Amino acid sequence: AHSKDGKILASGGEDHAVIVWDLEEGVQKHTLVGHHGSLCLLAVSPLGNLVATGSLDRSIRMWSVEDGEQRTYVGSNGVTHSRALCFLPNGSAIAVASADNITRVYSTTDPYPLVTELKGHRNTVHSIAVSIDGQYYATGSADLSVRTWFVGGGKMNRAMWGHTETVNVVAFTPNGGQVASASTKGFVLLWDVASGEMMRIFGGHNNSVSGLRFFFGAGSEQGHLNAEDISDADVVELLVAEMMRIF
Repeated sequence: AHSKDGKILASGGEDHAVIVWDLEEGVQKHTLVGHHGSLCLLAVSPLGNLVATGSLDRSIRMWSVEDGEQRTYVGSNGVTHSRALCFLPNGSAIAVASADNITRVYSTTDPYPLVTELKGHRNTVHSIAVSIDGQYYATGSADLSVRTWFVGGGKMNRAMWGHTETVNVVAFTPNGGQVASASTKGFVLLWDVASGEMMRIFGGHNNSVSGLRFFFGAGSEQGHLNAEDISDADVVELLVAEMMRIF
């Protein structure tokens, strides 16, 4: 994971530690020690001041990039470890998706309180994304649904059904108007955020899809996709891996 300005890189793995690197100087800045299990989640805040980590020890921790000190610790109340996390674009909060079907949003300002909970899924929440304008969250779950939520207040906007297996990953277009979702079945679905309607189905994978990234060709304008402009080659670049889950 790296900071938005490209100056900070964070890495973590099975040694339970996180290393923060100063990319301008090319040196190791800090080693963050505190987790008691392999690292499975890692993000750097858009402001570049915090690193968030999740581990098989069932905790989420936030660390200061400046001094390497742990700023907060969030346990998971005995449930299996968290499945995904992401910062709001302005860095003011972090959302954590969990195996207890709930996504929790925490402030990134001391004392890092719980801000809201996104409740509605009926099974493990495997993925979360936030639109670049900070208006919506999207979540994907083992209950086969994709849901969008208003960032302000955490109220659900839409529940979208169409997948036949667990939704592994979700991703917004740059303007937040559409969201893509990918499943263990190997299909990618594209949804309209406002209406909740399915716009397109992308096939071709023989196994689980675990990554999504948008890029745009001549048919897209300011990050908005029209149905007539969508093609398999032009819209979604899939960073594909066979699912080798550690949980």
